[in-house]
Amino acid sequence: MLLNPRTLAYDHCRNLKLQIDNTEPLKYFQCDVCRKGYPIKSVFGTCTTTKCITYGKLVDKDVGFKKTDVCVSGGGVFVSDIGAFIVTDDLCVMPYTSANSIRLLTDHGITDQSCLEDLKLDMGREEILHLLKMALSLDSVFTYLVFNRISSIRDLVVPSQRSDIDQTVLMKKDVSLQKSTGKLLFAEARGDFILLLFDILSFPLGTVVGELMKVGVSSLTCINNIFKSISDMSVRRYLKSQDIKDILLKPQFPPIHHLFQLKGTPLHYGDLSCKDLKIDKGLLKQSGMFIVTDDLIITPSSSYSTLCTLNNKKVSFDDIETYEISIGSTEGLKILNASLRSCSTLTDSLEHLLKK
Repeated sequence: MLLNPRTLAYDHCRNLKLQIDNTEPLKYFQCDVCRKGYPIKSVFGTCTTTKCITYGKLVDKDVGFKKTDVCVSGGGVFVSDIGAFIVTDDLCVMPYTSANSIRLLTDHGITDQSCLEDLKLDMGREEILHLLKMALSLDSVFTYLVFNRISSIRDLVVPSQRSDIDQTVLMKKDVSLQKSTGKLLFAEARGDFILLLFDILSFPLGTVVGELMKVGVSSLTCINNIFKSISDMSVRRYLKSQDIKDILLKPQFPPIHHLFQLKGTPLHYGDLSCKDLKIDKGLLKQSGMFIVTDDLIITPSSSYSTLCTLNNKKVSFDDIETYEISIGSTEGLKILNASLRSCSTLTDSLEHLLKK
């Protein structure tokens, strides 16, 4: 669930001309009782180590259910057969028309064709994955791909412009600061904060971008532009259907996210309904204390792990200050945003709490 998350878009992506992964289709499992037809509405899971929420038995019987391949007819998997599109350096996507071409050139102050040069890029699996990496870090992805030149990176965290995020869920955590550098070294946290970090792995990127843009904390210019481009595209003329548009902008995911307060839509396949088989006991086997470093390495807390962290960073004991901070939905979204671009996630998202 965490290392190989799936959404409904996955079934469409398997029909793309260029595959960026070789993940096998999901398999679905049931316990012995459910496999025999009880209850009438089958409950299944995708992991053989979980237990049935109805009967408490191990979910280890292969259902043998396979989804029908998504039919692709005309055009691409997501777009219609309208033709070509223009993709700008910061990943704005627009239909290819003479008007759009001219406007794009004039917006960049280009009036003479002699200033232009045509270049061809061969885009394979590695290039697409590299493009995604650059889109999470830079604002000019094609400039980097062509010239291998890193443009200046803006501040990694954009302060929220809105204050209407629900802050009813708060957790208090101890964080250790290195006085000489002003950077957070690590946080000591129980399972609630660890679950928040684990949840990040199961979010579809479309959900992340939409939620961050909604509350004004997104700093992912290129990914934001893709999201806006899809939002502005008309159905049937450019996108194949409203369902396709919803899959891209509102991807479905299991309803396991507590602190972020995102409402997941259960996945339904015919008469089978996917339910969260681990929600009663949680993701962690047992509660306890954990150490979370500035770059989000998570280890069980112990004197040894704390000393190792300080030793690896060459930090002396007299260079440390400890603070107690409260983390709620606002901070959770800032951590989510910073985790996509920063190697100092805790510092970039939580340091403002230390200045109060």
